[in-house]
Amino acid sequence: MGNESRPLCNKIHVPCPIYPVKGHLVTISSSVDCIYNITLPNGIGYAAPMDHKVNGRRLYRLSGFVDFTPYKEPDQHRIDALVNAAK
Repeated sequence: MGNESRPLCNKIHVPCPIYPVKGHLVTISSSVDCIYNITLPNGIGYAAPMDHKVNGRRLYRLSGFVDFTPYKEPDQHRIDALVNAAK
């Protein structure tokens, strides 16, 4: 199910008890080569190692902060906080 599930279900009169979520994700590279998820300081989010490397550096997907709305623009302050926590 995706972000457009609710409008589709409404058209065919089927209940759809899900809510769209807008997450903040950032992909970074690091010389740190960890194969497990890392909890960022103060529980601000997570760094999940991706399967491949670029130029010998592991890629990580940083995630944290979720807003329950499909319409909110990305919050640069939250993105900066994720990147700073990963440093």
